[in-house]
Amino acid sequence: MNVNEHVIEQQSLTFVGIKRTFSCVDGENLREIPKMWQDTLADGIEERLNGFNNGAIPGLVGIFVDQRELQDNQMEYWIATL
Repeated sequence: MNVNEHVIEQQSLTFVGIKRTFSCVDGENLREIPKMWQDTLADGIEERLNGFNNGAIPGLVGIFVDQRELQDNQMEYWIATL
């Protein structure tokens, strides 16, 4: 797998996207996040989100928010754009 690293230095970033909360128990998050991406592409949400893109990072990003300390074995996952 090729990973391209891209660093942007800014005071703050504002993301627009969709969010879902997943359980980390028994790998639910690992099964459901790819489905979330499939749904986003199939439902036309990708095009709508890309309409908000300001060009700082072209396309969509996945954002993981670890909430396991706040809520038992849960995480948030965003599909978003800048």
